[in-house]
Amino acid sequence: MRSFLARLRPTPALAVALVALLVALGTPSYAAKLITGKDIKNNSVTGGDIKNSSLTGKDVKNSSLTGGDLKNNTVLSADVKNGSLLAADFKAGELGQGIARKRVVATEGADDDQARLAAPEIVLFKEGVFTIYGKCYHDTTADRTYYTTYIKTSRNGAIFDSRNDSEDGGPNDDDFLNIGTDEESRELEDTSASDGNTSMSAEDDSDFTAFGPDGTALRGWTGGAVKNGTIGQNGGPFGAGSGNICLFTGAVFTG
Repeated sequence: MRSFLARLRPTPALAVALVALLVALGTPSYAAKLITGKDIKNNSVTGGDIKNSSLTGKDVKNSSLTGGDLKNNTVLSADVKNGSLLAADFKAGELGQGIARKRVVATEGADDDQARLAAPEIVLFKEGVFTIYGKCYHDTTADRTYYTTYIKTSRNGAIFDSRNDSEDGGPNDDDFLNIGTDEESRELEDTSASDGNTSMSAEDDSDFTAFGPDGTALRGWTGGAVKNGTIGQNGGPFGAGSGNICLFTGAVFTG
């Protein structure tokens, strides 16, 4: 009888196994606490192992995800919180480069050429070899204020075309845009206003395309408005009072 009972007495190994089984079956929350990232093989967990909609932004370390971590077409607009993405989150060319509105007081000259040459370049956009800029100038003799936008290159051998070319003496389709190309031949668009009036330009002729020898490709538009003298409505967006003012805006897309 005693020999039979001795055979039923659990061994130390069996006792440890029973305790482990009870912990696993009876206290799953405790068992879960025993599992850490060290217990999981790298790259072994897939999307199928994670419950849909169970992860939030708090579960992902800041700046830890890159484009290579996302499968093509897996992220939808609904997955991203509005206003949470910055320009740094996109590659060059993926976003249109908006130009903030700029308000400029006109530079004066005895005629439009003198005023234009004296006016500073108001840089609106820069990418690669290209700079898009505007000028605001006032012909004191004719009492007329001009708004004009231009493109220029820092390397020879670029090309560009705009719908304004045929009207304002820009280059032909096969002409190159070089560092020494005269300013009037690099014009994108223009408009002007006489005393006590305003004028605005945001039409199709402001469209342009440019290709640089460095591989830069641009497509965009510029738009603006000009005021000469004093106008009603307390000056509207130009501001109150007299004066000759230009407003610049636009957008450029890179590729």
